[in-house]
Amino acid sequence: MRICPECSELFPPHAAFCPFDGKPLTSSNDPYLGRTVAGRFRLTRRIGAGGMSFVYLARHVLIDRLSAIKILREDVALNAQLRERFLREARAVNRIHHPNIVEVTDLGELDGVPYLIMEYVDGPTVLSVLSHGPLDWRRAASIGASLAGALGRTHEAGVIHRDVKPENVLLGKPLGDEEERVKLTDFGVAKMLDAPSLTLSEQVVGTPGYIAPEYLEGREPDGRADLYALGVLLYEMTSGKLPYGGTGASELLLRPLTSTPNVAIERLTNETNVPEELADLLLQLLQRNRDDRPASAFLVEERLRRLLGVQKPPPSIPPPSMIPPPPGSMSRDEMATVVDAVVPVDNEDLTSVTSVGRRTELLNARWVQVIHDLERSTEAAMLEGGNRAWLAARARVFAEQARRILNQLDRAAELVARAQARMDMIEGHARQARDRFGRAIDQLALDRARSSSEHEAEDLTFQIGALQGRLDEFNEAFEERYATAASELEGGISAYRQIQSELVRSLDDGARILDVTREAPITVGAPRT
Repeated sequence: MRICPECSELFPPHAAFCPFDGKPLTSSNDPYLGRTVAGRFRLTRRIGAGGMSFVYLARHVLIDRLSAIKILREDVALNAQLRERFLREARAVNRIHHPNIVEVTDLGELDGVPYLIMEYVDGPTVLSVLSHGPLDWRRAASIGASLAGALGRTHEAGVIHRDVKPENVLLGKPLGDEEERVKLTDFGVAKMLDAPSLTLSEQVVGTPGYIAPEYLEGREPDGRADLYALGVLLYEMTSGKLPYGGTGASELLLRPLTSTPNVAIERLTNETNVPEELADLLLQLLQRNRDDRPASAFLVEERLRRLLGVQKPPPSIPPPSMIPPPPGSMSRDEMATVVDAVVPVDNEDLTSVTSVGRRTELLNARWVQVIHDLERSTEAAMLEGGNRAWLAARARVFAEQARRILNQLDRAAELVARAQARMDMIEGHARQARDRFGRAIDQLALDRARSSSEHEAEDLTFQIGALQGRLDEFNEAFEERYATAASELEGGISAYRQIQSELVRSLDDGARILDVTREAPITVGAPRT
């Protein structure tokens, strides 16, 4: 197959140029490039590849929106355990919503191979940034604070990431006056604390140099293993090297078990200008005994933000303890300690309707021009008389049919636009609700980490669990609404394409009739969707 590097349209092997962009076509053996996933995402470019999957940049077929599509390798998809691990990423991320975690919006199968539809982050990884040298400690601390907040939310949701490293941290372009966008990704090896192991003896997973010592010693990891990896990453960002050095995998695995972080921190302070407070935090994060590390990622975030002089935004809903109990309810078991689930309001946001409308207006204007060109050709053929006039009369029937089909296409486009708007509305309201719940959970978890009272800690744990339970209920309701909206949208796009195909056939048939006696054929090309 041949593919256009500009629009990603696919063409037969003999084609040389794209009729839409005029670009020379290139050969492609990639079975996915140019394909459309979930009825609306066209794969335009491969942007990443790993041992288990490929990642493609995808563009929505009707609106100017980019997504990242992660597709499991076909050979890996045959392995039931690896397939389950891939899908576990979607389930893990769906339990968490945080501005510093790459969002997974949907999943499905393409030719029997699972895929994830993910938020696209236009920016480099920390690994690629580090290839140019270490970062200023302020930037490193800011990235670390964002990651600590993301890990705190992750741990409260019962998930351990287990592979925090430079490759899995994306740095997106700032939006307006906001700070650098930091996104933690790749939960493919995440451990969900309430889920069964994928094997009878859960094997050690992670990347040498970032794996916590207790994990290597055979102990079950908890959230503090992620804090150890965060400490390694912070050290690497400020110094440009790993704390214990090493080259081979065995050496990287062994050194944390035989070395003390004190020497590494002393070397860091001698070679860089990191403040003493940051060095002290790194020393705690890199402790071999996990009990000597900070008890919570939220405490790490708080210390880094205090060091930077940045305040974390307060939760947008009051924590459960501040919400009054309903009348006639006195005991803690009966007390409504959480807010009612945030239910999206059904006031339709017309943003997507407008966006899809503009796109289809431009597209249909091109169809109008193609029909007009065919009609002018029929008029010219009528003037020639004889057999050409007879052929022109036949061609005019197809031109009139094309105009009728175009009206159907307009109506189908409007239905697609409204389905897309409804889906965006559901997603947007769910995102806001999850954010509100998440911020309240974060604040309660931070209060619990600060607390020195066992009774208070138990009460806060109860409140977190109640709020998390209400969030789970909300997520279940959202997923049902989202699935229904997605099905309606895919059906609408399918109908739109079917009508568009009928339009193309009518125009091609009309053009072919007029080409019967001509050496240079009239070409009626389909405008690109």
